[in-house]
Amino acid sequence: MNMTHGFLPFAGFVLMNTQPLVKGETVVDDDFDDETVTGWESLGNSLGATHNITETGTTLTSEVVATQGNLNTNRGIVSTASFNPVADPTGFSMTFVVERQGDLIPGANGMFLGLTSSNSIFFRTTGVSSFGLVFYGQPARTQSQGGVSLVTNDIGAGGPATEGLILDANPDSIELSSFQDGFTASIDAGDSGWSFTISDISDLEGNPTTMTKSGTWEAAGTDYATVFGEAPSWFVLASNQGDPSNDTHTVVYEKISLTTGLAGSTPLQISSITPSLTGDEPSVTLRWNSVPGTEYAIDYSTDLDEDNWVEVTDSFRATDEQSEFVHSLLPDFPDLLATPNVFYRIRSLQ
Repeated sequence: MNMTHGFLPFAGFVLMNTQPLVKGETVVDDDFDDETVTGWESLGNSLGATHNITETGTTLTSEVVATQGNLNTNRGIVSTASFNPVADPTGFSMTFVVERQGDLIPGANGMFLGLTSSNSIFFRTTGVSSFGLVFYGQPARTQSQGGVSLVTNDIGAGGPATEGLILDANPDSIELSSFQDGFTASIDAGDSGWSFTISDISDLEGNPTTMTKSGTWEAAGTDYATVFGEAPSWFVLASNQGDPSNDTHTVVYEKISLTTGLAGSTPLQISSITPSLTGDEPSVTLRWNSVPGTEYAIDYSTDLDEDNWVEVTDSFRATDEQSEFVHSLLPDFPDLLATPNVFYRIRSLQ
């Protein structure tokens, strides 16, 4: 790039997964760092299994061991805290940080990260409502085989979930090993629609990628009040169904959070992108409005292709209402010095 020719590089940017500056109620915010399991209970199907939930260091481990012949046991952790989404149609935001999973192939209904309307009845039981991301689930029910789908009311014992909706399907999209090695999933929902971001994964060719999706309830033939109005209380759920080839499945979580109130506040917005390309330490400085204590991820792309976003960092923690990040181009990003356009986006991970 040559600043002397009148071309301003790094002038464009794209902001995905907009988050609010001011959030409402904190329903769940657990970093799993107190060595004691509090606020979480076991929830699963009727197949026999033991479920051990432990906290060590800064993680929570959910270990399920089947105890009968049919090993398709589905167990997870469900929060004791609840909230009513319809009471605040401005919406909610939730984040799941998964450190790692067991090595076996995800079986049957895969992993579910989201909400359930009961913390005592298995979430796939008729009469219980649910909303969330399904990874590596049955194609007939969720179209998430080999990837991920955002669904409502994933009900039933084998066939399509006639009570639910597939809001967004991405089958055959995630490399299994990257899914098992850990990832971060964030889901937002409000009266105007929904969005989700999944980072720290790779595509089927093994290329690191971040998946960002959004949509409206209207496009799915429903609305916010219909999706969440079937029950007065909703609970955070992280559940997994293992493959019959192994009777043990373990998931380790680093953080789970949920806050309410997405509207009526200043959107997350990049205020400036300032390149400094002369000298021995070329860099680009990004500035944006932020929420103190919130962690952000910063990505760049050279063509705005959804599959071509590259993550610069996923661990920038804001300390003020205005944040600044300096993206040093050397030694890790030398190719950007010869790239005519670079676009940036910033994602809140909470």
